Amino acid sequence: MLKMMTELDEEDDWDTSDEPVEEDSDSDAPMAESSLDRFACALGGKIVLPIVMGQVQAMLLATEWEQRYAGLMAVSAVGEGCSKQMEPLLPQIVDPILGFLRDPVSEIH
Repeated sequence: MLKMMTELDEEDDWDTSDEPVEEDSDSDAPMAESSLDRFACALGGKIVLPIVMGQVQAMLLATEWEQRYAGLMAVSAVGEGCSKQMEPLLPQIVDPILGFLRDPVSEIH
């Protein structure tokens, strides 16, 4: 599912279009994200969280933007099903993610 979440359809004019992009629920990435959410809710955080977080840490360090994006979305997707196990780990989960909010372009100016 995590690998499928990296298979994103890139829009050529995403940076110039002012039309909101609607997710195609039939494409791989949204389907995988929805499946991961259901998987986490069905199996629970004790089983799913260690597996997902082990993979997500590597994804967040990847050079490919698709990997980092999928890693961030995976944390969000398992949030409901793994909430009890995630709560004590929130600083360890959220602090690295906050680094993605910095815009390197705005830091240059």
